[in-house]
Amino acid sequence: MIPKILTATLRKDTFLQFDSGPGDNRLVIFASVAQLKLLEDTEEILIDGTFKVTPLIFAQLYTTHGVYRNDVFPLIFALLPDEQQQSYKRLIKELCHLCPAWFPKSSMVDFEKWAISAFEEEINTITNSVKISGCFFDLQRSILGKVQISALTFFKSTEVHQGYDELYLLLPPIFQPLMDYFEDIYVGRRRPNGRATPKCLVELWNIYQGTLDDSMRTNNLAESWHRRFSSVVQFQHPSLWIFIQSLKKGEENYIHCQMVKANAGNTTLQKKKYLDYSKRLKNLLLSPQTTLLIDKLKELRSVCNCIAFLFLTMSDIEQRMIFEFLPNEILIECFTYLNAFNLFYSFDELNSRLNNLIRNVRLCINFEYVNKTLFDKFCAKMLIDTNIQNQIHSIEILNDDQCFQCNLFLSSFPPNKFPNLQRFIWTPPLLSHDEYSIEYQNSYLNQSEENIHLIIKQSDLPLSQLRALATSNIAPFISNIHQNSIIKNLKISTFHLKDSECLCNNVPMLKYLHIKFMNRVYVQIPNIFSNHQHRFHLKQLIIDQFTDTFANFEMFVKQTPNLKSLTFISHNNDDINIIDANRWEYLIVSSIPKLDTFNLKCSYYESAPYFRYTHQTKIDKFKQFQSDFWKEQHHWCFEYIEEDHLISFYTIPYICDTYQIEFNFTNSSSNLVNTFANVKKFTLKYERLVENSKYYFPNVTSLTLSRVHFDTLLTTERVQYLKMMINLFNLKHLDMPDNKKADASCLLEIFKQTPQLSSISIDPDWLQEILNNKGIFEYLTKMIKNFNFIEYKARIDSSFQIKNFCKIFPNIEHLQCRIHDTENVFVIIDNLPKLSTLKIKHESKFEPEETFLEFKNEASKRDIPYYISFYNLTETHFWYGSRLGHDWFVTQLFIWIGNKRTLD
Repeated sequence: MIPKILTATLRKDTFLQFDSGPGDNRLVIFASVAQLKLLEDTEEILIDGTFKVTPLIFAQLYTTHGVYRNDVFPLIFALLPDEQQQSYKRLIKELCHLCPAWFPKSSMVDFEKWAISAFEEEINTITNSVKISGCFFDLQRSILGKVQISALTFFKSTEVHQGYDELYLLLPPIFQPLMDYFEDIYVGRRRPNGRATPKCLVELWNIYQGTLDDSMRTNNLAESWHRRFSSVVQFQHPSLWIFIQSLKKGEENYIHCQMVKANAGNTTLQKKKYLDYSKRLKNLLLSPQTTLLIDKLKELRSVCNCIAFLFLTMSDIEQRMIFEFLPNEILIECFTYLNAFNLFYSFDELNSRLNNLIRNVRLCINFEYVNKTLFDKFCAKMLIDTNIQNQIHSIEILNDDQCFQCNLFLSSFPPNKFPNLQRFIWTPPLLSHDEYSIEYQNSYLNQSEENIHLIIKQSDLPLSQLRALATSNIAPFISNIHQNSIIKNLKISTFHLKDSECLCNNVPMLKYLHIKFMNRVYVQIPNIFSNHQHRFHLKQLIIDQFTDTFANFEMFVKQTPNLKSLTFISHNNDDINIIDANRWEYLIVSSIPKLDTFNLKCSYYESAPYFRYTHQTKIDKFKQFQSDFWKEQHHWCFEYIEEDHLISFYTIPYICDTYQIEFNFTNSSSNLVNTFANVKKFTLKYERLVENSKYYFPNVTSLTLSRVHFDTLLTTERVQYLKMMINLFNLKHLDMPDNKKADASCLLEIFKQTPQLSSISIDPDWLQEILNNKGIFEYLTKMIKNFNFIEYKARIDSSFQIKNFCKIFPNIEHLQCRIHDTENVFVIIDNLPKLSTLKIKHESKFEPEETFLEFKNEASKRDIPYYISFYNLTETHFWYGSRLGHDWFVTQLFIWIGNKRTLD
């Protein structure tokens, strides 16, 4: 059953108008009361179906749009069980029951046989005659855009047969298959006594009279609404609940507002170019035409070509949307999504219009995959044209490699030189140790020497003008943040409750707070808010890892009465109150009543020695979250999964973007289709690839495939299960550790399902073996631009001849690998024409200063920027020293290469 809250609009009007109930033939109809009333007042309707955004339990979303005061409004949203005539008839009967005064005069549908038949039988009556026509765009698309055949749609219906015969003689033999297809489907095959009845009657696709009457020729506006709705849903085949929620938002935010405007007399004026097109087209049809006789064939061809030219012009503008025809407002909106380096490279000096536009938009500096040649050109341009500095609105650094690139940028352009800079973001937040350096550390390493430092003075950060900032903790920045701070978006790596007072006083306008670690302080903390009530104006709070007590969390959250969105993640927290549903309910009702988005994830490893509570205790606590407060009042659904050594409890959909399946599991839910829609990075063991898996991951972009047991193989059967479990279409990165025994044909089958795959992490020794497979060889050499071998012990110059490797993979843009001989660094650089970044790991008992001396000298000659760091493994792992008997140095080398060929 559909929950009651989903049956009404956001304005509390009835939205679910009909539901036949669960079953294979379920029919559901959504519409507001205002939409039903407008349907009764509409004489011209457009009907179209779509499949991608339809919940899996239905076949299609079938929408009815009405033409009202020169605007087109979505009015009926029907979920159909199939595409059979009986389902269309049921839909029409229910619509007639809901709208007894509905008497349309014309109806445009797509060229679907059963839909057309159903509308003819159910709507056409003695008292109400409806003109049913097909969509001209669908017709044009179905005949491959051959314009002279499309021109037949503008002939009088009584002249189409003769026009087709003349056109048949006119066209060259190459068009014979197309003409045969068109004759069978749309005209009717010629017979001795006339023509056979075509599958699609001439009256359905002919738009001669409709053009003269200024009626709709296409249902493109209906298809446009489908595309808009797809962007709201964001992924294919959502659950029924997500579908309804998205539909409600669309009805409230767009449709209702448009209807109110139309009723107030604010109609949408058609653009002049389309009015001119319609006028020219009508003049062509109304102008005197000669008869369609053989001796007037040239004149007929002229008319066809004139109409064809106009149609082709319309198609270019309306369907392909030539870039030059886009208005400035649309271009500016598009430009905001582009990196400043790419924006100026692509559009600067193309023409005066674009040249002016890109100098009047906000610019975002993002160093992800930035080519150095492109980077150098932009920096040189900004040195000449200092006004560009005024456009810099945002600077983002996503990882430690980008810190190196950012250092080069900030050495010439410190952030306080950008008067309009509002966002300065590290992801994840970097750790600050002193005033002059901000350091990013990998969470799994203690050797900070491996990391690239972001060198920046805090005094260079324009804190008084920033609206978004990321930092390690609040303390180092407080001395520079004053009461006039306008920061609204803050990311903090480490946060303690004792920092709350400081945060309240110094960042009063804060709306968004993202905390990576909210840690416990093992001392008694008094109620620091006792004299200062409700000073936080937070709207959204995200905590990635909570290790404090729930009592301290309650103390903090009580000061955020305006909170609307809360994400709370805790792993192995020994405070059982973290999963106490009653305390959560009381906290929400009493302290954050405006909360409408709640994401919770708690997980426990059974082997954690400090966890004092039994397995059953945790399960019992989890089950308390199934009460009406959670399910009925707020529609926050929960489930838990038990694996061999792990219990995870979370809201649906699962909030984290990473997920890992290692062990056998059972879950508390039977429907996991859309549970993991947020997961982008997924780790999976072969042993978990089973036939009846309830998991489904629709949006994974990074996949790691490995195995629990050494003798487990990737088989054809397991690949089939993988395809049922994951939507491989979105996959961009594949990591396959410990797979030397995998069948190359199985790997090729995965590659065939991943058209967007461009990055792979693989053992170089195994890569050498699987390249013997022709299909894999062709795929890897063509598609893969990013190879990562650095996590494997094998050195690339041991597995391959370096020059041979570069010859096999000439399209590599980003390479990470281990090498034995440092001389091979420049062999790689010189033989990979598109290489942009190179990351090298080198291990040796010799001092790095000596080992890389030659490299440094050559890099200096070539003016190649690099970052080099090293550490002595025996100093951090003493057993290495006792085992080896000598020092062992690990060196990391990062090189950023400028090459014009990467811009092609």
